[in-house]
Amino acid sequence: MTYCDLKVVNLVINFNDTKQIYAVLCLCRSAPNLEELIIKACNKVETLLLLTVPFWEGQVCKEGDIFHHLKTVSLSDFKGGYNQLGIAEFILLNSVVLETLNIEWKRSIKADKKLLRVLEQMMQFKRSSTEAKVVFSGLS
Repeated sequence: MTYCDLKVVNLVINFNDTKQIYAVLCLCRSAPNLEELIIKACNKVETLLLLTVPFWEGQVCKEGDIFHHLKTVSLSDFKGGYNQLGIAEFILLNSVVLETLNIEWKRSIKADKKLLRVLEQMMQFKRSSTEAKVVFSGLS
């Protein structure tokens, strides 16, 4: 099943729930004309669905048939966790016409050494779009 008419998706997901992450990836792979993706993190307590193998090791790869039209992505309530970084890396690697990846940090996040490491890591992610900008907001 594909959702060819789907242009904008607005989701709230728990990044600690691998079933929700799989559902987002499946939806993205099934919406070839998606232009805008908006994700708000709902950071609930850890679920029992933790995997022994890191989730994103098998997911972050270049896929030929995904995100051909995706121009704008917004991630809000971002904390820089493993799964949040994984989805950001996946999007940057597979969005050939991406213009902007907006990342709004969770308000309780303070600028410290861990945050700087997360920022450095994100800036090193490979990108398919030479025009892609990563814009950070909400840092205190």
